[in-house]
Amino acid sequence: MAGRIKDVRKRLYDNLSAMDKSGKDWSFILGQIGMFSFTGLNKARSENTTNKLHVYMTKDGRMSLAGVSLAKCEYLAYAIIDSFHNIN
Repeated sequence: MAGRIKDVRKRLYDNLSAMDKSGKDWSFILGQIGMFSFTGLNKARSENTTNKLHVYMTKDGRMSLAGVSLAKCEYLAYAIIDSFHNIN
C-alpha cells in the first residue's frame, strides 16, 4: 500500500508539472509522506474542486491519496490546476 501511494504521489506530481504552464513548483507534493497529501488549495479552491469537478478533500486542501488510482491522477491534477488558477 505504501508503495502504491508513493506511485500515486509521483504520478500526480508529474501530471501537475506537465499541465501547469505557470511555472509553479509542485515538488512539495513529493516531499510529503503517508496516506494524506496537502494540495496547496485554500477553502474556496477546495470547494471549487468539489462543486465543479466532484473531487473531494477537506476545506484546508488535504486529501487522501489512498483512494486515488494511477488512472485518476491526470483528472485530479486538472482539478487542482483549474481551481488554483481560476479561484482566489
